[in-house]
Amino acid sequence: MSIYDEMRAISQTLFPEFKQGTISLVQVTPGAGAIDNPGTPTEVTTNLNATASGSIFKYVSQGLALITDMLVVAAPVDGITITKNDFIVIDGKRCKIIEDVSKPAAGVIAVWKFIVRK
Repeated sequence: MSIYDEMRAISQTLFPEFKQGTISLVQVTPGAGAIDNPGTPTEVTTNLNATASGSIFKYVSQGLALITDMLVVAAPVDGITITKNDFIVIDGKRCKIIEDVSKPAAGVIAVWKFIVRK
């Protein structure tokens, strides 16, 4: 077991204690029909153990975020892969994932980190 596996297990243990409000992940799968009529997309919602805060200056100065964006930090959920097509819902308000800045950037992800925008 690598140190990142251990850090992932720690984050999955700690985040349920510190989670804020209701934060969930909505994964959207496009309809499977023809390109001109794809049909209704399906959405799968997963509750997250997460916290939300304002943008961090580092991401704003690097051009990854706007000052009005939020940073969502969550314990990873096994078996789920996040894409930029997904949404984060914070207390009923749907936000678009702008950037995935999860740590570490490669290998076993110990903590999910997303810059989201209303």
